[in-house]
Amino acid sequence: MINGFLVEINNTSADEQTVALFHETGLPEVVSVTTVNNEFDYPALLLMAKTKGFMGSGFITDDDRIKQIEICNTHTSTLIHFDRIVENQYTVLDGNSDYLRCTIPPKSVILLQLLPVFR
Repeated sequence: MINGFLVEINNTSADEQTVALFHETGLPEVVSVTTVNNEFDYPALLLMAKTKGFMGSGFITDDDRIKQIEICNTHTSTLIHFDRIVENQYTVLDGNSDYLRCTIPPKSVILLQLLPVFR
């Protein structure tokens, strides 16, 4: 498993967009996801999720308009409300049935980090 990630999510549209991050359904055309250094684009990140998986201990964002994330897995989904950071929320993303859903504000670029697990 890959321990955490930091991605930049860019919504170029004038409308908010709901994104199923690391799910095989893909992204809306107006949304792009890359690593901050542009080393990996979304198809590469999705492949990493499918082959290795991501794990983390919580989430942090640089945009205070992001107030919730939904953690979806095979049989349930958990809606987490937070203000910039949520800790102690162990999460595994596999690129299939375990993924994140969040709403990205219009015309915005946000940073979203899956915090690494420290043992």
